[in-house]
Amino acid sequence: MKTIPLWILLLLLSCNSQRMVKVKQGGTANPAPEKTEERSAPLLRDLTLDKSDGPDDGRFTLGIRGERIMYGYPVPLSTSHFILRVGERFASNYAGLGVTHIKSERKTVTHDGVPATEMRFRYHGVELIQRLIPLSRERTPQSDPAAVQYYRIAYEIRNQHTENQDVGLMLLIDTMIADNDAAPVQHSGRVVTTEGKYEGSTVPDEVLIYEAGRDLSRLTGQMFLKSGGSTAPDSFFIGRWPVFHSAVWEINPLPVVYGDSAVVLRWSPQSLGAGKERLLSTIYGVHPHSGSGLRALYDTPSEQKRIALFFASGSSRISEEGKEEIRKFLREHPPGKVLGVVAEAGADAPGSERGNLQLSRRRAEAVRAYLGTLGIATTHVIPKAYGDTRASQEVPRKKQDLDLPAELLYHATREATGKKLSVKEHLQKLLEERYKKAYGIREWGNPEDRRVDLIFFIEPGR
Repeated sequence: MKTIPLWILLLLLSCNSQRMVKVKQGGTANPAPEKTEERSAPLLRDLTLDKSDGPDDGRFTLGIRGERIMYGYPVPLSTSHFILRVGERFASNYAGLGVTHIKSERKTVTHDGVPATEMRFRYHGVELIQRLIPLSRERTPQSDPAAVQYYRIAYEIRNQHTENQDVGLMLLIDTMIADNDAAPVQHSGRVVTTEGKYEGSTVPDEVLIYEAGRDLSRLTGQMFLKSGGSTAPDSFFIGRWPVFHSAVWEINPLPVVYGDSAVVLRWSPQSLGAGKERLLSTIYGVHPHSGSGLRALYDTPSEQKRIALFFASGSSRISEEGKEEIRKFLREHPPGKVLGVVAEAGADAPGSERGNLQLSRRRAEAVRAYLGTLGIATTHVIPKAYGDTRASQEVPRKKQDLDLPAELLYHATREATGKKLSVKEHLQKLLEERYKKAYGIREWGNPEDRRVDLIFFIEPGR
């Protein structure tokens, strides 16, 4: 066997080394593909600053034929919102809670084969997609606007972070049926007018929300909490909107009658792995007895302007000065520029709570009727009756028992009997007359408490 010269061996090794370099640099050779590990890319942005921003906040209201089943409709104004919880952090599409405010851009998409509105929010590595999907009477997707009976209020929550995160959601719906802002709620065959909390198995399958208790001939809202594809909330609250509206997560209901109604659905936090999602939804609309054609409106940025009207004690008649105040405002802001009006009416302390609530309602109705004569659609004027809840209580309703000398009590009783009054009523009138003469008080009570605040929503840029 011939021995290969050393210089030839060195030349062969040099050529093979150059070929290997070409292969690694993408030459003509075909090496086996490298195995790659699939994993989610880490978020490079600071999670403490991670939030979505855009022109829309996603708050919505629902109604039918110009009447509302949520506060605001048919004015593009909403007082309902959601709260997203990520660990111990909170974000909301309502800016007034002192937590991170998230906004986005509203789009119309095709979902389940029908047009639906969709918004994508982002907070702390979590994406929240809110969709309003129109449904038929059978609670199936419905594309015909005239046949919409309900909306599926759906939330798709996805963890885009590389680590597990505990994620929960709370949804507040400000219920108002037609003009009844204290709409009674029925579940499990009974009407509830006091605040309460329901958890676990006690959460009802569905609730009816009435304009007038148990009267299905009037406009009636219907909410499905467990059936029809709804995701049963871990907690469900019925009660006072002013209390619920300011709650970030914890709600402690009291057994009190609510005068401004709302419901809250709360889904407790659950751990979501990287890339995992959670689907939550509820269904809200009108009872089939109320017809169909439900519509959704979204909160629209607007310029707000206020004027105040003052009423005489015990009266719901607008004064001539008040009428001129309204006419003056509408000369500067013609009705065509007004998106809607909220009439917040109050009453001063004297009188019963029930009587003062009815009085404030009549004042709001009087303002709405007068605005109608000036070209503002009465359906776009939302009456809000507060009764004496905002009153200064300068004249306390609760009176002390009388402790009078026998002779004085004898004469007071005789005079009161002649005037067909109780002794307490007679003596109170004597005192009122005395102070009116002494201090020039023409009307008992605080005039500020008898005002109606008119909040005009003006279309921006007009």
